[in-house]
Amino acid sequence: MARQESLRGRMTFHCLSGRAGLVSRAGLVGLAGRVSVAGLVSLAGVAGFAGQVTLRAAGAAPAAATSSNDAALRQAVRQGDRAAVTRLLAAGANARLVEADGTTLLHWAAERGDADIAAQLIARGADAKAANRFGVTPLSVAALTGNARLVTLLLEGGASPTTKSAEGETVLMLAARAGAPDVVTILLDRGAPVDDQEGWRGQTALMWAAADGHTAVVETLDRKSTRL
Repeated sequence: MARQESLRGRMTFHCLSGRAGLVSRAGLVGLAGRVSVAGLVSLAGVAGFAGQVTLRAAGAAPAAATSSNDAALRQAVRQGDRAAVTRLLAAGANARLVEADGTTLLHWAAERGDADIAAQLIARGADAKAANRFGVTPLSVAALTGNARLVTLLLEGGASPTTKSAEGETVLMLAARAGAPDVVTILLDRGAPVDDQEGWRGQTALMWAAADGHTAVVETLDRKSTRL
């Protein structure tokens, strides 16, 4: 079985069937396994799907911290300090900061499950579609943690419900794996493909939900599926 681990700044996750969906500097990790809120982001940045890819930030050039306000904003987002985020953004801190590995402030907000901070960042121009060098987006993180409010916010901010890894692992699969029927419904309503298959074993989101015994998710997906 997949095992949850939270190692502040370092990660080694264990995923079902030996799947290796994410790679971090600290070790091999898997998006297929359930993770804790602290699980998807290391101090080096968000770990990504297997098959390293370049940053896909929808035209946004990587922006390093260029001022003390920028550095303070990164720290405030990572700590979930909403008041400080509001103050720093008002003072001109850059909401579109991108770290060397492609991690954005939205990734950090999604890792914390903080929709309020994410909303502030998007309002100030943060890119909801940005992916790190491994292809992980804030939406992937939000789907895996089953955060319906955050998923909705990111979709409204421009994130795509068809987001998937190089191996075909979709955000719908991640939500199904998390046992989050509300998130699954949101993604389906936005056009997420219900019958897509991942590349490891040709499994669909429904199969993943069934394997983990998420009955409500299975029923939701079954109503939409054309395969079963």
